[in-house]
Amino acid sequence: MRHHLILMAILSMMCIPGMPLGEENEIKYTGVSQSNKINGGWNYLLATTRGDIDRRDNRIDTFEKNTITRGLACNSFNSIVIDEQGIKWFGTSEGVTRFDGTTWKTYTETDGLIDNWVNSIAIDAKGVKWSGTLGGVSRFDGSTWKSYTKADGLVDNWVYSVAIDTEGVTWFGTMGGVSRFDGSTWKNYTEKDGLADNWVYFIAIDPKGVKWFGTWKGGVTSFDGVSWKTFTTKDGLADNEVHSIAIDAKGVAWFGTLGGLTRFDGASWKTFTTKDGLASNSINSINIDAQGVKWIGTSGGVTRFDGATWETSTIREGLASNCVYSIAIDPQGVKWFGTVDGVSKY
Repeated sequence: MRHHLILMAILSMMCIPGMPLGEENEIKYTGVSQSNKINGGWNYLLATTRGDIDRRDNRIDTFEKNTITRGLACNSFNSIVIDEQGIKWFGTSEGVTRFDGTTWKTYTETDGLIDNWVNSIAIDAKGVKWSGTLGGVSRFDGSTWKSYTKADGLVDNWVYSVAIDTEGVTWFGTMGGVSRFDGSTWKNYTEKDGLADNWVYFIAIDPKGVKWFGTWKGGVTSFDGVSWKTFTTKDGLADNEVHSIAIDAKGVAWFGTLGGLTRFDGASWKTFTTKDGLASNSINSINIDAQGVKWIGTSGGVTRFDGATWETSTIREGLASNCVYSIAIDPQGVKWFGTVDGVSKY
């Protein structure tokens, strides 16, 4: 419980939810069982405790919000992944929620999840879901849950990030270092091995199989299986606190930090900030669509960057909250944004 309270305090410092829309534009509905995207604009699904559904029409787009009684675990969404069937899996502070487009299903400790606070979810080649929580890692094959903790070989039970390489090996970024698990053997890495910082927020794997670890205060560390290399503000990184990493089709790395967005092509560094067009310098998530457009979740909204033009969307455009923790893109190109106040799709 103490660990959960500490994390909640940290998150509250990172993001301040956006102010609500004006009452004059709010239309309330009760007894509605399904929410749909309207007018091709923003749509958000928000867990509430009122037992109704609010549909609000703002000056640009229309969107709806679903209720907690319809299946959403809570309002705070830390992670979103989409499986091969297009089913969405949400990691929340109250469990894992599955949404197939019609039905919501939430899994918690009662079902077999090791801890309800889920920071990250990854899906392997067999469709198995791996959830990183504050109590360890849980594996779900669609019917059975199996959990792993320090007692099994995990370096630390506070797991922030999960990534799976092309060989099916699962990598876990924790508060105490990085764990590698091939299904039978565990191998742990810490600062003694070459990590910049044991507190690892994010893991990304590039096309060459190089692992990139974003850390709390040490910058970014790359690991090719043999050698470790760390990059910090001295090299060109915007800030040493790295919350998110994305690798584009050309192998260029994009780092979301507390001080802006940094691009690294292997030779040169380029940083973008609010002066360039970012909604906020505090970046929580990055995703790249099929056209190579970068979608950047910040503490001030979502920013779209196509390489030349910057465009930001906030609650004024229909986003559930300006604090965006996670971004996923489905096979149809629809963007899903996990925020502190619900899930938006665009």
